[in-house]
Amino acid sequence: MHSDELKELNGGYSKLSVKEKRKHLGRYLWEDFVGNSTLHGLHYVFQKRPGLQRFIWLILHGFMFSLFIWQTSTIAQKYLEFDVTSSIELVTEEEVKFPVITFCNFNKYRKSFIKDTDFFKVIEKKYPLYENENNSVDWTKYPKINDLNMTAFIYNVSHQMDYDNTTKKGMLYYCTWKGEICDKTYFKPTLTDMGLCHTFTPDKSNNSKVTAPGKHSGLHLRISVEQSEYIGFLEFSAGLKIRIHDPDELPLVSGLGFAVMPGSHVYASITRQRTISLKSPYKTMCEDKKLPGVKKYTIAACYEVCKQNYIAKSCKCQTFYMRDIKYKPCNVKQYLNCVYPLEEKYSSSSNSSKCECPESCDSMKYNVYLSYGSFPSNASATLYAATENTTSQNFREPNEINVKQEYKSIDRTNMVAIDVFYEDLIYKVLRQVPAYTLQSLLGEIGGLMGLFLGASILTMMEFVDVAVMLILTRLGIHK
Repeated sequence: MHSDELKELNGGYSKLSVKEKRKHLGRYLWEDFVGNSTLHGLHYVFQKRPGLQRFIWLILHGFMFSLFIWQTSTIAQKYLEFDVTSSIELVTEEEVKFPVITFCNFNKYRKSFIKDTDFFKVIEKKYPLYENENNSVDWTKYPKINDLNMTAFIYNVSHQMDYDNTTKKGMLYYCTWKGEICDKTYFKPTLTDMGLCHTFTPDKSNNSKVTAPGKHSGLHLRISVEQSEYIGFLEFSAGLKIRIHDPDELPLVSGLGFAVMPGSHVYASITRQRTISLKSPYKTMCEDKKLPGVKKYTIAACYEVCKQNYIAKSCKCQTFYMRDIKYKPCNVKQYLNCVYPLEEKYSSSSNSSKCECPESCDSMKYNVYLSYGSFPSNASATLYAATENTTSQNFREPNEINVKQEYKSIDRTNMVAIDVFYEDLIYKVLRQVPAYTLQSLLGEIGGLMGLFLGASILTMMEFVDVAVMLILTRLGIHK
């Protein structure tokens, strides 16, 4: 209603009380709004018309408004479920950074380094060959064993990568990286729950990227597992455990790595898959948590840190492979009596389920496909022996079954050959996207408003505007 009309109305009702004036003014504001509203059919309900017609339009408006509310609540509920869908895309790169590769020998301690020590006597008592044997240890017989620095001890007695041509000791017999000779300096010692492991770090050469797939653009190794150094009652298997991972990830070799056996040539071709997930409130609820001693968050690293914290709190100490846990170092007795048994039992206990480890928001997974051949061949073993001035048994040990010497089959070896390379330079990106976005919600609500009510957001603002004016009129602010 225009200002001159309001003035005329006020003059016509000059004899009325202020309260009655406001009531009449409010009624005229509402009638003016009903007559000019863009909401379809509203004036048929409120303006003076036959009662039946007004009733029919009231029923129609009520029915359409109910349909609108029902459909809106349905799509709003769909939006609030925060479902996700996944899109897949292939990304091609001209240069690809090579992952790091961590190698662990199944044997944790070299026998020749510990066989005459108190430590060997203790583990021999603690872990007898047969389970029904007495495994109690009289620690009073070994008063100095707990003075042993476990970290330094592990570094000293574990298998080393450098190969000595004189003593024929050491694991790294031969190495090439992208066709060029590499050596022990390409490997960084890494402490894990498998003891001292060795991580191949191609960054050492400042040439960590490859430009072509295939084994000629990867890593080739020939490694001796040194079975003569194995302690039989600790480990019944021989070979290496290998984990291919991102440089910033924990080298979780024991739980996630793959095993290779001596006497084999292993071809490990790598493909990559990147997964990008959505944070809360979407169902994946991914989160890159900060973990002590860990550069890059992964679910596996989260569970590992959780396990390490549990073991450290239970044993009141931290063992050699734990990171950033504020306990004193474990001595030999604590390690053998508490840490080692808990490592074996933790995964089957209820404590592992108490860890809160959400999905990572952005992760790169290296999928490894393995194929095998025999290594070395009989002819190669003979050539190795002639070249190294030793016997072929250093590379292969014959089976002592009743056959002639020249026909003895070969079933055990010390050597393993490994080729690690990219299968291709393309990687898959698995990207999670909202199944139902806010834009979709608003678009559907707008469509429903137009379909059932013939209205828009501006129509709703007309109702807000008249409501505000009516309130101001009742309060005497608008005159």
